[in-house]
Amino acid sequence: MMMNQDDVLVGDAERNQSMTILRDACVAGRLTLDEFSERVSAVFTARTRRELGELTRDLPAVPGASRREPTAWTVCIMSDTKRNDRWRVEGKTRALVVMGSCTLDLRRASLSGDEVEIDAHVVMGSVKIIVPRGAEVELGGLTIMGNKKCKFDPQPGAPGAPFVRIGGFVLMGSVDILALS
Repeated sequence: MMMNQDDVLVGDAERNQSMTILRDACVAGRLTLDEFSERVSAVFTARTRRELGELTRDLPAVPGASRREPTAWTVCIMSDTKRNDRWRVEGKTRALVVMGSCTLDLRRASLSGDEVEIDAHVVMGSVKIIVPRGAEVELGGLTIMGNKKCKFDPQPGAPGAPFVRIGGFVLMGSVDILALS
């Protein structure tokens, strides 16, 4: 017997996707704050795809989110690479920089959830990571003859802002994190 796909139980990934659609609709003025709050509460109690679909059926989906492949690697060898357009990150992305520079701008990135992990591996180069204001940042990894700096005063996470975990390896290079609007 075939199960109707609308009756399939949902998980965290589908709830996060619905929350993203609701958040974007609220920011665009399609939902009032009260409507947004009511629907977000219902997202947490929804059990099936049908229930989630009812909460977002009258709203446009995130433009282009399903067509873009997630970016797993950004490789930059003796060159300059900038990701400052709309790009998709699904949980984790990595940057490999050898004698070059790389900019990863998360302000316009399409994130699959509220947490992003970035592994920056740098040898005699630099990586600049731009996060939205209000993002919470955790900086770790190994640095030898180089530096990793958060060039802003990290605040506790603002509602809707991502949590960004940055790790990796730096040898004679740098990783700088900036928060911009």
